[in-house]
Amino acid sequence: MTRKRGDQLLRIGISMLIAFAPASVLVWLLNPTGPLWIAFATAGIVTASHAIHLLSGRIPTAVVSAITFVTIGLAGLMLAVNIIIVPFSAYLAWFDLVADGTVRGSVSFVFVMAAAFFTTALSVGVYRRVFLVPVAGSAFIVSMLLALIYQHWITAFATVTLLAVFVVTLTGRFLADQSRVRAVRTSLAAFVAVVLFSTLLGAAHRPRGSYIVDARLAPTLRDFVVRNVPRFPVMYATPGYGYSFEQSTFGEAPTLSSSAIFSVYADPGSRVYLRTEVARVFDGRLWAMEDPLSSGVARAVLTRPTSAYRPPLPFDLEFEMGFVDSLGGEIGDAFMDGEVHVALLGDFYPMMPHTLDMERAVLYTNRDSSIIGTRETGFRLDPPIVHRDTIVIQRRLRPPDPSSIPRPPDLQEYTRTHRDVPDSVRQLAETLAGGTPIETAVNIRDYLAAESEYTLEVGRIPADADFVEHFLFDSRRGYCVQYATAFTLLARLNGIPTRYATGFLVSMPYDSNYATVSGLAAHAWPEIWLPEYGWNIIEATPPMQSAADLSWFYRDRFGVGADAYTRRQLEAVIGRDADDEPLEERSAFVDTLAVAAPPAAALFVVIALAVVVAAGIRNEWFVASPDRRFATAGRKLVKTAMRAGVQPPDAIGWRAWNGHVRDACGPNHGSPAPVAHDRALHLVWSAYFGSRRVRRIDAEFMRAYQSRVSRSLRSR
Repeated sequence: MTRKRGDQLLRIGISMLIAFAPASVLVWLLNPTGPLWIAFATAGIVTASHAIHLLSGRIPTAVVSAITFVTIGLAGLMLAVNIIIVPFSAYLAWFDLVADGTVRGSVSFVFVMAAAFFTTALSVGVYRRVFLVPVAGSAFIVSMLLALIYQHWITAFATVTLLAVFVVTLTGRFLADQSRVRAVRTSLAAFVAVVLFSTLLGAAHRPRGSYIVDARLAPTLRDFVVRNVPRFPVMYATPGYGYSFEQSTFGEAPTLSSSAIFSVYADPGSRVYLRTEVARVFDGRLWAMEDPLSSGVARAVLTRPTSAYRPPLPFDLEFEMGFVDSLGGEIGDAFMDGEVHVALLGDFYPMMPHTLDMERAVLYTNRDSSIIGTRETGFRLDPPIVHRDTIVIQRRLRPPDPSSIPRPPDLQEYTRTHRDVPDSVRQLAETLAGGTPIETAVNIRDYLAAESEYTLEVGRIPADADFVEHFLFDSRRGYCVQYATAFTLLARLNGIPTRYATGFLVSMPYDSNYATVSGLAAHAWPEIWLPEYGWNIIEATPPMQSAADLSWFYRDRFGVGADAYTRRQLEAVIGRDADDEPLEERSAFVDTLAVAAPPAAALFVVIALAVVVAAGIRNEWFVASPDRRFATAGRKLVKTAMRAGVQPPDAIGWRAWNGHVRDACGPNHGSPAPVAHDRALHLVWSAYFGSRRVRRIDAEFMRAYQSRVSRSLRSR
């Protein structure tokens, strides 16, 4: 009994090592960002169920198989979703980070999930007394992932070698009942085939991604994941992962993540518009975002090492008899003189967040970097900034002298509209015209606030509809994209030069100089040209028109609060009353269930059917003929005996085989009786070599005999 328990503990230990060690090594090497418990929960559930079954026998074999199948199946599904929803460009940027020694983030989490999935699936073989195949397979998986990550000849050579070892051991496992000469010949052929195949795969080529995955499948999966698992660490769009106003689904419900992207230091109570991209041309359906690469040659940006950066001293303000900061000084002494510090909390970011009134920017990074673009296009950094890199933006402290403001030579381009502007939109623009550009802009802003509802839950736009006309007169529902686009078009129809900008809106708390920015703060807004001031931001989206915490006003005035998705976004941008938290959380949970229940139920039905089919095949539920049941039980019996070291009957004869099976089973409790061995041998002779027809009772006996022999051999 002691020897048996020791063997069981050894198998459990080896399986746990195979399931947990590779993923743990990758966690240590790659510094992933994500819910690591998901990866290790897969290994834990599979290992625990098999260990309990092996040590106590209280869980039936069929239940353990079902748990293993469902757990590994769900892990594989999650791995596939992770791989798909990460944009191809994010993988390319991540590999650049690996080369620089700054590896971390969401792509690292994908590799950890891959290691946990494959090694957990391989570890199951240990419980069936198969050791070499799981060990060789796990070593190959880890080596292959390291070869993909670091792309060094040593890891590539180790991967090819371990793949060959894995294939040879796997081939030897399947050919255990064949002659040694044939097994060796087949294994060598498999080894040569693997080496040649690996050489072809290792040929130099440039990956290009997949249009179907990147443009069709990935956006759908991203939207589902973000709505139901808002803190899942995936990249949603590049540039600017963490949010998505994708052109392929422009104006439809956006994908916004609550995962942190930046940390921002700025003056308490201020509003910071961090610009990333700018658009000038609108065709009635989409904005053509300006490409920074078209603006000219890359220029050097002022950089300093990351170690030289010293963040501002964080402080809180107390509201007692006026504004007094908690450090004991006057509030004016604590302000940051207009500086904005933006530190990246994510993996990488290719654009340079900046303000419209930026005078100079200093980039704290450990890599040389250049900047491409202008304020009319946005700025791109080459290479991108990475985690913990910080941009210090020095803003203009005073309004410019009107006489010093240069008039853009292409200003007329910002008053152009697309040819097919509907008459209804033109007539509305005429009614909103004021005596001055500022008065006209205020009229447009007030009209949009009064005649529409702010929400992220918008439907699909008809294919033949004009984007702005549909928003103004049909749906009357939208978010910043609809408001900024409608404002820009109405302003241009009144002769006001206007452009469309995207980025992040940061509403700094009144009592602190620090804020965390997530994808929920993604925003779009118009910028208008005024001769006496130059380009100026004007807020067209109603709930964003004040930095004050007036959530009760926006909820009642503009109908905000009908869905949890919109409330969650507004909470991140303008704040929420503490009393609203329980209601918001309950509503979000109910909305999540409503969205997730149908696909979850469908997935459960599919998995249940798969389990039933697998169990039916394993237990011969679909084999009706006694002859087939008898033959199936005989094949299983031979394979079970082979795993215990008994040579197949074709090699030693049925009588000798029966004797070896008797000896292997021994007189252990639960082993078949001698009369059962004799009857099994008699049935095989009469069925295979005689003319006796197999009856149903014979097939049932052979199945019961095979089951008793299997239990007896496993319990040795």
